[in-house]
Amino acid sequence: FFYNFLFCQISTSTDTLYKLNGKSFYQLKNTLIIKSSLSVRHNNKLVYPTNIDSINGLIYLSIDSLKGPVIAKYNFINNQLPLKVGPQWEKILLLKNYKTNQNIKNKLIEKNYDNYFFQSSGTFSRELSFLPYGGSDFSGGFQMQFNGKLSSDIEVNGVLTDQDLPFQPEGITRELDELDQVYINVLHPNYSVSIGDINFQESIGNRINIDRKLVGMKNNFKINNWVGKSIYSSSEGTFVSIEMKGQDGMQGPYQLKGKNGNKNIIILSGTEEVWLDGRKLIRGHNYDYIIDYSIAEVHFTAKNLIHSDSDIFFKYQYSDFQYQKNFNGGSLKKIFNENYDIEIGFLRESDDLAGDSLNNDVKDLFINSETNKIKINTAIIDDDGDYIKNGNIYIYSPNTSSDNLTKYSISFEFNNEGEYKKMISDNERIYYEYISLDERNQFTDYYSPFKKLNSPKSHNYGYIKNKFNPNKLINIESYIIGSSFDQNIFNLQKNNDGFSYNIISTIDSLDVGFLNLSLSYTNWKRSNYYEELGIENDIMQRRFWNLDSIIKSGIHEQKFSTKILVQDLIETGIDFSFLETNSLSRSKINIEHFFLNPLYDKSYLKFFSIKGPKSQMIRSENHLQLSLKTINPFIRYISEDIEYNKSFNNLGGGFNFQNTNKKIETGVTYRKDEILEDSVKINNNSNDLIGFINYQTIIREGLHKSLVFKKRIK
Repeated sequence: FFYNFLFCQISTSTDTLYKLNGKSFYQLKNTLIIKSSLSVRHNNKLVYPTNIDSINGLIYLSIDSLKGPVIAKYNFINNQLPLKVGPQWEKILLLKNYKTNQNIKNKLIEKNYDNYFFQSSGTFSRELSFLPYGGSDFSGGFQMQFNGKLSSDIEVNGVLTDQDLPFQPEGITRELDELDQVYINVLHPNYSVSIGDINFQESIGNRINIDRKLVGMKNNFKINNWVGKSIYSSSEGTFVSIEMKGQDGMQGPYQLKGKNGNKNIIILSGTEEVWLDGRKLIRGHNYDYIIDYSIAEVHFTAKNLIHSDSDIFFKYQYSDFQYQKNFNGGSLKKIFNENYDIEIGFLRESDDLAGDSLNNDVKDLFINSETNKIKINTAIIDDDGDYIKNGNIYIYSPNTSSDNLTKYSISFEFNNEGEYKKMISDNERIYYEYISLDERNQFTDYYSPFKKLNSPKSHNYGYIKNKFNPNKLINIESYIIGSSFDQNIFNLQKNNDGFSYNIISTIDSLDVGFLNLSLSYTNWKRSNYYEELGIENDIMQRRFWNLDSIIKSGIHEQKFSTKILVQDLIETGIDFSFLETNSLSRSKINIEHFFLNPLYDKSYLKFFSIKGPKSQMIRSENHLQLSLKTINPFIRYISEDIEYNKSFNNLGGGFNFQNTNKKIETGVTYRKDEILEDSVKINNNSNDLIGFINYQTIIREGLHKSLVFKKRIK
């Protein structure tokens, strides 16, 4: 009844019927009756029709000798099929008009109660398919969006659907459609509740950002000086971040992997962030990259040419079909006054075993496992199998038959250290062939006749954060975090417990003559066994600290910063930083100079130098642009030199042209790379001459056209 109530106007009728022409059928006054609502009585006793024609409004009775009236009561659909999709409670008959004029009985009049407004829209479909060889299929669904006020203080909005789409949207556009999204939001000035598909985002200080795509419930509330939030949810995705160097001239595909290197994963749509050389990219054919979620591959568009020194960073959630995740927690914040507040929070992410079919034998293996990984043999003895065994090697032999041979059916699993390669037979069947150790290479995917299972894990994460402003100039912010990571919840082994703290002190907007000065000091440390829950490091940590790889724990970083501002002229920032880990130490000076004069808008000079034992890096980046009315010429120069390793120089120039409906950027860049070995240049150096043009226009109808072309000339 609720389903029909939403999409159709339902009316109730009671008809007094008499037998017509001595026959056993009766004509109702209305058509399109709802069978489940029909009741027929004769002499106050129920009579059961033998057949009901709801389309033509006919009922058939098996008894011909009924005397007196037959009473039929039923619901029916007004106006045949509905022409408008949406709830009917916005429209109602006016009672006073109903009494004075019966002609408006079926007229719907707009009514607004106490200025509360509620509206909805949606789609509805039903499909009946008949197969040529017999059988049929009935499918369809509906999707409804609604938004409105339940009272003067409470608003509600959401999306409801009964469609279960087995695929994800394609990652080729900037905006993804809301496919298979179900959520309800209730908003009040003092609280909010979200149920269904939710995006959880939490920032702790200026470093830590936790981002998850979940299904569950979250809420926020504010009562007097107390602010709180909580989350109770689950997810089919595991969060991971990876960084890699680009391959010269290769725009894609770049393969995304699981934490254990598994390529057989599915990226959860919309969870990815892609960064190139410290700049966050935009998804879409007309923008920076496209992604295939089903096979976890990323392609870069022509807007960003990839070279051997490109720094690429990905973060995303993926499913590898092992465990679902539970993600729960909350926080509570007390605001004492505008100068002081304190917040306490706790989050827990753990593998959900309730929905997994781990048998007792597998659990016993995890209990006794010291490596937190187990192997499960996928080779099963099968008389109809395609493989035979020769020693420890499985051989594809589908046509071999013998009473003395044992045959196997095998499910091969991807494994970085596998011994079998995927092949295609003459009759186009996929099979796997053993490859000897000396014939293997790093560019081929290999598989194994067993499955690796990771132990179920849990991660507890708690923090205390406070902010203190003793006066208008001084700001002090700090947080302390404790993490406990259990690599195997079945095993009683000791957890990896760690901590992190960060103290940020700032003196802001100090005027000295015609200068505006600000100072800050940051002290950030993470212990050896600390496990981050989100992204904490700077995206360019590896590049701008001259490291071999990103370091997430066992690290201590300090930074002294000053910023000098001359109004409408220049802004200069100077940073002195120090980094220490268990195995190395670095110091860095970073200078950034921006021009604020409108004539030199978007012009800047950047320089930093890193020093450490047997390692030194110097980088300079300069951009000079004249901002004229429509044509803006520019010159750009970038150089980078890593001692005893490599260096490159990049020199280019061009111009920008822009008016009300057109934008053109074009130019030429010359890049020279040198690879060093013991301070001596080696042969694999490269020289590239790159021309580029970026053309955008908006036509009168409002459509946007974009053309990007980049070409290595030499």
